[in-house]
Amino acid sequence: MGAIEDVVSLFTVQKCVYWGSPVANNNGGWTFATPIEIDCRWDEKQEMKEGFYGNRVTSQASVLVNIDIDRHGYMYNGTLAQLQAYATANGYDYTKPQEIPTAFVVIQFEKIPMVFADDDFVRTAFLYDEG
Repeated sequence: MGAIEDVVSLFTVQKCVYWGSPVANNNGGWTFATPIEIDCRWDEKQEMKEGFYGNRVTSQASVLVNIDIDRHGYMYNGTLAQLQAYATANGYDYTKPQEIPTAFVVIQFEKIPMVFADDDFVRTAFLYDEG
């Protein structure tokens, strides 16, 4: 881990759930890897970003993370245990992020290297509410 990633780890004290490895299925939807809990800093702020089809959309949150994130993946603000309890109480399948009203799709991911380093990054995911 590099110097900037060490600093980022000091700020990523929250937890979120991430569904990665999105693969388009033949029904116009997506399938995902098993959700995992990751460290993050979840900032609820609105910013104009480029959407999937070149259109401009308003992101609902920017999330500082310690791992690479896939576009079209999903994120949920909270722990995996909180997600599972919420999903069970409301009749949702927690492995299907499209069913979770409080899960957001990743519309953009930025991975910015530290100056004079090619192995030390700041990673930020920008999320959109498809609902």
